[in-house]
Amino acid sequence: MKTVLVVGAAVAFVIVLTIRFFNSPDLTVVDLDPALSGSTSNPLPTEPSPFDIVEQDSVDSLVLRRTPTHPANDAVNVNKATTNDLPVNTVVDWQLIRSEDELLELIDSINANPALKQLLMDTYRQELDPKRREKLSSILGLVGGEQVTLLASELIFSGDATQRVEGMDLLQAVQPGNPMAREIVSGMLATEVNSDVLIDALTALAKPGPVDDQSRAWLSEQVSLLANHDDESVRGISLGILSRWADGGAHTDIFVSALDDTSQHVRTAAVYALHDHVENPALVVERLFSVLENTDEHLRVRSAALLSLKSQQLTPVQWDQLERLELELNTRPRRQ
Repeated sequence: MKTVLVVGAAVAFVIVLTIRFFNSPDLTVVDLDPALSGSTSNPLPTEPSPFDIVEQDSVDSLVLRRTPTHPANDAVNVNKATTNDLPVNTVVDWQLIRSEDELLELIDSINANPALKQLLMDTYRQELDPKRREKLSSILGLVGGEQVTLLASELIFSGDATQRVEGMDLLQAVQPGNPMAREIVSGMLATEVNSDVLIDALTALAKPGPVDDQSRAWLSEQVSLLANHDDESVRGISLGILSRWADGGAHTDIFVSALDDTSQHVRTAAVYALHDHVENPALVVERLFSVLENTDEHLRVRSAALLSLKSQQLTPVQWDQLERLELELNTRPRRQ
């Protein structure tokens, strides 16, 4: 019985703070796991949802109530409370999370309790309401870790289009600094042919995070191959991702070649990819000036070239040239 109550206390903690962070301040009562009443036949019920609002307090379940006027320092600390502090019908007062520190405390508490993390993932699996699933996914994305990464993979390869999108969103959230997530993305880049799937996989790499040199090198090579993809959206996104993963400003030839792409979208991506680029600066500056001076080029591409040139090490003569071209660009008729 003591073990059940301790688990119940932990469950109460994550549900309380999750609702505090996302739900309306008008929430009054939340009905929790019926298992707290002593039944063990269905430890993870689908009805009612842990986030459902009920009309009255149940005498058989742990009840969470928001009391706006209750002092914050009088609230029950579920995470630190003992079994004796939390009888089944305990009423827990809480207030909205109002700082990043409080949010980080929530995430740390979930990570410190494997059973609690598993319950949160199982609740996510069973939740049918899209908005509630999105809120749970946001928390899981912040929690991260191997289990959440496996959950993302489960959704991605479920065969369901909606779950694939949810899984990719979750994978993108946990990917930075996550070797397992990078392996999943790498496999998708190597095997997928669908453009939408490739775009999702590339987007998951938007924030590299801490990564070893070897992983950075082979993922950069994989992404660089997509710079010649038939789909212009894939080409454009691959250039942006490659610029973030390329070590020391490498792959200059790919970015420079893309300046001549038939797609305005790809040319713009190529110009932005050369922002702060340090490899072969003379060639980069020369090509960016050629884009900026081309009056037949789209205004957005020329404006991007102007911005990228400002990030380069220019000579005094080149700075004078850049200022002149910027003035011409800003005063020309806006017909594009």
